Amino acid sequence: MREIDLWNIHVKPALNFGTRLAWKIGTSTRAGIPDVIYRNNGEVAFIEMKNLKPPKRATTNITLGLSIEQRAHLREWGEDGKGHAFVLAAIGRTVRLFPWYVPNVIQRENLEDVTLISIPLEVCKIDLGKRIDQVLRT
Repeated sequence: MREIDLWNIHVKPALNFGTRLAWKIGTSTRAGIPDVIYRNNGEVAFIEMKNLKPPKRATTNITLGLSIEQRAHLREWGEDGKGHAFVLAAIGRTVRLFPWYVPNVIQRENLEDVTLISIPLEVCKIDLGKRIDQVLRT
């Protein structure tokens, strides 16, 4: 699945429901701007999306593939605790939300420890918005 399909089929329907509003950002004004800006109940978050093939071996590390510019933008927005920034990665049939400071290469044994949300792709449209809202309130 392409990243645009992840957005159109799974993420956009989940994050544009009720009081939630999300926009896909398509910009060339500044390198590294995250893919999505999300708002609900006064909380705003930037979300960088990644669509990754699952590793063939269960012991292989997960590489997110964030550029230096993407990491810098996420850090600028989330570092002081006044903004929210996340990496949303579809890894095979599982969607995971990571904090902005997640390492670019995640050791497999640490995957659950650095994951804020983990949901099956099949229920992403139903659960993703609610689950992100829970993270934003904590």
